[in-house]
Amino acid sequence: MVCSNLLYAVIGGAYAEKGMPFRGALLVASGATSFAYHSSGEQFASTADQVAAMAAFLATAPLLRHVSPAVAATEVVLVTAALYFKYVVQSPSPKGEGYWAPHCAWHLLVAMGQALCVAALPYSELCEL
Repeated sequence: MVCSNLLYAVIGGAYAEKGMPFRGALLVASGATSFAYHSSGEQFASTADQVAAMAAFLATAPLLRHVSPAVAATEVVLVTAALYFKYVVQSPSPKGEGYWAPHCAWHLLVAMGQALCVAALPYSELCEL
């Protein structure tokens, strides 16, 4: 999980570099709260992790109208796969068998989707959409 949280920080930096610091900050916050949750296991950290992840997703989703249809379709596939691993395959308990591999897939698919989105966006005309 730590590696994907570092990826979120790097991808958040890419959003900031493309003129979207708010989206970048949300992604960095998502990685930080995820790290806090996976390090501590505290319920408060779990809630913060979920809120930050949803905020980052909701801030990114509208950007899909600015990418090619092929990229948007790929994003839909990545999101669908991530949700499948998170809510269908993954065990509900972090201590349960069948939790870590699907949860890792969830983190990596989300990072791939965010990276693809920021890579597909043009620079200046998107400043703080």
